[in-house]
Amino acid sequence: MGATRKKRREMPRVRSAPTSTVVSGWYRVPSLRAVRLRNNMSQAELARRSGCGQPTISKLEWADHRAQSVTVLKLAEALGTLPSELLREPVKVE
Repeated sequence: MGATRKKRREMPRVRSAPTSTVVSGWYRVPSLRAVRLRNNMSQAELARRSGCGQPTISKLEWADHRAQSVTVLKLAEALGTLPSELLREPVKVE
């Protein structure tokens, strides 16, 4: 008689999230400085809390740089705000 073979166990299929739900890209963060100052936080303190470098925060505030989506999320969390608040244009008071 022939050798018996072990039956292969089927692995469950994992569905990945649709790409439309994943937010990725590069963003200007025009309200970063206003939100940071409203929270009485220095660039150095924001850098420490977010894990971003202080020079990066300076460049983002002066629009010399665009932030990756993960950076926007880190900054928003460190500032205790929503990422959408960092992405909107600041209101100018005259």
